[in-house]
Amino acid sequence: MESMWHYVKNGTEKLGPVPESELKSLVDSGRINPTDLVWSEGMTDWQPYNTLPALGGEMEALLAAPVAAGKYEVPPGLGGWLQFVGVIHIIYGALTCLGGLLMVLTVVAPLLYIPMGVLFILIGTACFGAKSALVGIVQVDAATELFLLKIKKYMMLYGILFIIGIVLTVLIIVGAIIMVAVLGMNMESLIPSGMP
Repeated sequence: MESMWHYVKNGTEKLGPVPESELKSLVDSGRINPTDLVWSEGMTDWQPYNTLPALGGEMEALLAAPVAAGKYEVPPGLGGWLQFVGVIHIIYGALTCLGGLLMVLTVVAPLLYIPMGVLFILIGTACFGAKSALVGIVQVDAATELFLLKIKKYMMLYGILFIIGIVLTVLIIVGAIIMVAVLGMNMESLIPSGMP
């Protein structure tokens, strides 16, 4: 069962109780400010909504937790994931451009593959530029730290997706080679010995 919450609107008007989900939607819709006071059974005193990680979610938890220290940092590992995704995009872009050039006789393929390859290379170089920009940053504000955490998560998932794609591609190629070898051997056994 959801916990019930009381809240103060406009600094004076005490309202509630309302279920936790309704309180969150009031804040999300802007009808209550994240800094307005809230109270629930078991609390010793009224507290601002955004200081309660259980209510406010990631952003408010980040805003509330390190205030005493006053220090927010660039997430560790973000630069490495940016570099990894950048390298993969540059390699993929170069291979895509090469594929377009090799299919020059089809006329249409180069028109598709070369611009796509160039875009992949640009994405890769943008990742390297972002990694370089992180080098000089020591401290950031809470909102920027949250944003960088989301970027790191995106880069990790994107990098893992590329790794899975590479593994699947290799497995498909190996499987195709094995099938051709097996079918090739079987085809030879199907051809009668007297036939050319």
